[in-house]
Amino acid sequence: MKFKFLSYIIPVFILLSNSLFKAQNKFNDFKKEKTYIQTNHVFYKPGEEMFFKIYVVQAENQLPTEQSKVVNFELVDPSGTVVKKSKYEVKNGHSEGYFYFGDDMKGGIYKIRAFTAWMQNEAGKNVFEKEITLQKIVSPRILMKLDFPKKGYGAGDEVLADFSMRSLSNLPIPYYEAYYTVMHQGEKITEGNLITDKEGKYLLKFKLPEVLKSSDALLNIKVNFDGFTESISRNIPIVLNNLDLKFMPEGGTLINGIEQNIAFKVLDEFGKPVDAALGIYNQNHQKITEVSTYNFGMGSFYLTPKNSETYYAKVVKPENISQVYQLPVAKNDGIVFNLKSENQNIRLFINSTSERNVVISGNLREKEIYSKNLNVKKGLNQVEISEKELPIGICRFTVSENNIPLAERIVFTNENKQMKIKVTPVKKNYLPREKAVVNIETTDENNQPIPANLAVSVVDDKLWTYADDKQNHILS
Repeated sequence: MKFKFLSYIIPVFILLSNSLFKAQNKFNDFKKEKTYIQTNHVFYKPGEEMFFKIYVVQAENQLPTEQSKVVNFELVDPSGTVVKKSKYEVKNGHSEGYFYFGDDMKGGIYKIRAFTAWMQNEAGKNVFEKEITLQKIVSPRILMKLDFPKKGYGAGDEVLADFSMRSLSNLPIPYYEAYYTVMHQGEKITEGNLITDKEGKYLLKFKLPEVLKSSDALLNIKVNFDGFTESISRNIPIVLNNLDLKFMPEGGTLINGIEQNIAFKVLDEFGKPVDAALGIYNQNHQKITEVSTYNFGMGSFYLTPKNSETYYAKVVKPENISQVYQLPVAKNDGIVFNLKSENQNIRLFINSTSERNVVISGNLREKEIYSKNLNVKKGLNQVEISEKELPIGICRFTVSENNIPLAERIVFTNENKQMKIKVTPVKKNYLPREKAVVNIETTDENNQPIPANLAVSVVDDKLWTYADDKQNHILS
């Protein structure tokens, strides 16, 4: 009887093992997926519908997925509660849906998410997320814009602000008077009148106090138009002594005796980019160079580290920032790796302190697309790769020695091969609720027509100015 009982267990065990083996093989065949949600707007009011399109693509090639047949959609309210869960069928790599914002829904910043069941199996649960705003609004009678061209000001600095006014017909409102106030910690620090120029614009200038105890500062501009008061406000990007400064040597490591490009990024205490000027010094407090950010708090400079020297940076502008930021310590042995893309060729430059055998590998969306063994001589070495051999996208090139990465760089390959989209409206202006007709043309890099899967929305320009949306879009 014992033998008979054991004979039953063995087939069951084999059956379970076979099922687990098949499940494991199926998981190994899994291809990573990505999602993106395109909405008709990012700013809604109660009683409106949000229309959206969800794209589901293969991560390795951005082509429509053939793996997942269903995509999950979630709407999260400002308190973090999931108020809507839905599943949509995926056809040809996309799904479409809508959501109605009821009159009783609370205002604030909502989040929408999209993910497939396969994406939930990944480490960290890969989920696409986007913010939208629900708010009761009164449509403006004029279109106003207010922005600060510089993204960082300190105590005593002169602030510049770009202001513009347009009619609902998108025409400039010239020579019109407006009133502005500047507040700091709830107290008024300056005020005055301004008059727009012939293009409906004005460059506003004012000085901040010599002492700033908080980054809480606001610029408000009011306009009396047709008997109604219209206003626009923006927070002034004030920088105190709480900056985060990161240095990123080209290739990853500073090497003594070799000139290399060092990128840097300056962020404030809230993680927002800051425009700043830096002084670079050695350990003897001798100034090596002075550099400034050029966009979104980012900049770069060239430096040839010297043996036995260390370097640090101080913020020169905005002023009154006392913090010191150390640069990475340079090494005596290693390589400096950089690349250049031109004339549909990628040129790799490897500057080594000694002779060594390395492997150059190229990866795009976690898939190896290039590999080459190379005997690197002391000094500068060069490798050229034709972009025709590579797919379109952001490629990461890594130089390794004995399976240990020494340096890496990224490059956008075949950038000229992107699809071109041309949108031409039949009319220049449309009235609210009027049917809009536009002609859309999609072409390749040779201006030849190609098919495309698109999502198009037409929104009221005066509401779009409220949104001030700076989230990542489908290309980024």
